[in-house]
Amino acid sequence: MNAKIMGILNVTPDSFFDGGKYANVDAALKQFGELKKYSDIVDIGAESTRPGATPVSAEEEIIRLEPILKSILPEKNIEISIDTYHAKTAEFALKNGADIINSVDFDEETAKVVAKYGAKAVVMARDTGGKLENTVIALNNLINLAKKNGVEEKNIILDAGIGFIGGASADLLALKNLPKLKEQYKDFPVLIGASRKSFIGKVLNIEKNERMAGSLATHLYAAKNGADIVRAHDAKETKEALMIIDAIEG
Repeated sequence: MNAKIMGILNVTPDSFFDGGKYANVDAALKQFGELKKYSDIVDIGAESTRPGATPVSAEEEIIRLEPILKSILPEKNIEISIDTYHAKTAEFALKNGADIINSVDFDEETAKVVAKYGAKAVVMARDTGGKLENTVIALNNLINLAKKNGVEEKNIILDAGIGFIGGASADLLALKNLPKLKEQYKDFPVLIGASRKSFIGKVLNIEKNERMAGSLATHLYAAKNGADIVRAHDAKETKEALMIIDAIEG
């Protein structure tokens, strides 16, 4: 399977799974080195987007990102994505060598910044209930917004919005609809960000620290059914699982 792995590096004190673990610069750089071994892209977040998280200003995001970006970007040898919905943070990151802006709330201002630097953008469908028709409407609106503001079509990555579309049943429905979604968007990379999320906990009745197996199962299903990118906390394990499938299929 040709799905790329987007490894997750949260440099926040309050992310839902690994909050605080990599808020220290040295710890973040060490984890980046590990993710880099198994990932095609590393997605760095400096503000938690979990439900109920305390909002963080762009200025605070930049303070958290600056020492990390300045350390890794000169010799990165890997695509760097920044998980932010602040246009000011996006501008800072792209100016300093990042490649992708991953936005859970993509807007016109962010689109203009992405276009200015010729960068890539991940745009996320939200509040769709997991229904294919709603997802298509949401993604079409985002594609049109991006293109209207100068983002090239080849630089748009589509996110089905797992975790942001209406709860566990919606997440499962969106995953079930993934083959049809990819059929609808053959010319766009599709990203699935399901790692450690609450729908896994609800299906298996387990806490976030126990959700690796459920995450791997979801990543394999997604990669097999149209996802071009899977976003993973457990990049090493995801890479190994995909490699086994490749070996079996020859």
